[in-house]
Amino acid sequence: MIKLCFITAARSEYGLLRWIMQDVKDSASFELQLIVCGGHLLESQGHTIDQILEDGFTPDCTIPFSEYPDIDDLRSLTYECSDLMKGCAEAFHKLSPDYVVVLGDRYELLPICNTAFLMNIPIIHISGGDVTKGAIDDAIRNAVTMLASIHFPGTKESADNIIRMRGTSQNVFDVGEPGLDHFIRNKLMTRKELADDLNIDPDSKWILMTYHAQTDHDISIDLEIVSNTLDILHTLEGISVVATYANLDPGGDKINKLLEEDKKIRVVPSLGSRRYLSFMKEASFVIGNSSSGIVEAPYLKIPVVNIGDRQKGRYMCKNILQSDGSRRSLEDSIRKAMKMDTSSVDDSTYYGDGHTSERIVSILSEIL
Repeated sequence: MIKLCFITAARSEYGLLRWIMQDVKDSASFELQLIVCGGHLLESQGHTIDQILEDGFTPDCTIPFSEYPDIDDLRSLTYECSDLMKGCAEAFHKLSPDYVVVLGDRYELLPICNTAFLMNIPIIHISGGDVTKGAIDDAIRNAVTMLASIHFPGTKESADNIIRMRGTSQNVFDVGEPGLDHFIRNKLMTRKELADDLNIDPDSKWILMTYHAQTDHDISIDLEIVSNTLDILHTLEGISVVATYANLDPGGDKINKLLEEDKKIRVVPSLGSRRYLSFMKEASFVIGNSSSGIVEAPYLKIPVVNIGDRQKGRYMCKNILQSDGSRRSLEDSIRKAMKMDTSSVDDSTYYGDGHTSERIVSILSEIL
């Protein structure tokens, strides 16, 4: 039986890996191994390992960051990554996986994949080949692409990028983005359930806000954007805003503090995949710079105000309004989102159809 070792360090990528992990667990061809690390183990990030356990997965190993890592200190961040690399070396030695499976482009992938590569463990990379020019993620994603042996990009365009980078189409499979599988396989919460759970008015217009630090420039720019966004949202009548924490990136803590200081919105460190996508489905619009607004929201045909350059380079579906982050641009985009009719959006399945996980496991069963 082939041992596939999944590694997750953040709530965002776990939500995308969840159904792939389930199909591997249910397969007679594979043994699922799981390493949970980083932000999942921090109370300050919602202790999202609880969600993993609730979903029925038991980690084989955990590799914690320090409880209050100073991610804003780049030297400290490097130390944390060094500890993660050491932890991965010990975990891989213990588990002896046949393949390591990772997703996306977060900085934690550098020590994880570097360790796997040096220990001669082949890497399977999901959601590579994308282009996001407004963050360091772009370089990390491409570095992982060059280290990995098997690639599952979300779109044909991303697959073509990988083929150009590597000079071969071998083991590059365009399968769609796995986050959309939740809409097919997960029973979403009702509006009443969400209202009761989050203690918000079910009769108001709901707005979902997720804003992450744009890691290629000074955090002061992001703080001004978040502050202006909240000010503008507060001018709207009959709305309820639910905001989730920024990722565990340099500057993220400052964004979270700013959100927590605003007593007019509901701030949740992590909604978890099911609550997050359930709320998105019921929202009048989504605002921020999360990839979920680019990939998942189009499937639901929910209007999105995408702010800044963090997602620059990705295909933007027709439900997305782009704001440069200036106050005037934000006011204009929010006003349009409140009135936007997305019922005729014809590119809502650009990023997939909700069957990515089964495709990945089927392909792996054939080629491994």
